[in-house]
Amino acid sequence: PWSEWQKVPARSYAQTTLVDAAGGIVLRALDELGLSEDTLVIWSTDHGDAVACHGGHFDKRSYMPEEMVRVPWAMRFPGRIPPGQVSQTLVSNIDLAPTILDAAGLAFEEQIDGRSLLSLAGGGTDDWRHDLMCETHGHGEDHMGRLVVTERYKYVANKDQTDELYDLENDPYELENLVSKERLSGVLDDMRKRLAAWQRATYDPQME
Repeated sequence: PWSEWQKVPARSYAQTTLVDAAGGIVLRALDELGLSEDTLVIWSTDHGDAVACHGGHFDKRSYMPEEMVRVPWAMRFPGRIPPGQVSQTLVSNIDLAPTILDAAGLAFEEQIDGRSLLSLAGGGTDDWRHDLMCETHGHGEDHMGRLVVTERYKYVANKDQTDELYDLENDPYELENLVSKERLSGVLDDMRKRLAAWQRATYDPQME
């Protein structure tokens, strides 16, 4: 009954409020120490919570809706990042480490997949990535799922289960799986090729 379900969003919002308050403590401490103008602040998380979406899933489970994989990311760096910007650019937690090193005037010596997000400050997106990949190995049950997402479409390949294709522009809550729609066969083929190229580059048989 709803009397039980309503406890889920209530406690989720309560936890979010708690984290917001803790972030405020950190920001006030920077002000008190006189470090606010010389500190890069990054606000993000590892994965989202299902909060009972798509049929009552909780935690991160073993599927990959936007509620799980689209997480907040905010940055403040006076003098380097103009305030008030909002971006829909495809970024990932693999960009965290190179961003921190870049702020310190450093960089990885070897080649990595992540990129510094400081290069996006001021809208420099011309040479940015056009897709992102992610995978799950299950959480509470065994499952292999891999996704590729572009600015508009999202494809999820589920091992031994139905694949998924969503038009995030027209269906941001992923309510209609378009994987069997003939009119999108070209999009599906493109997304599968992108995912296959990523798998070839990163394949580890021990991860199957």
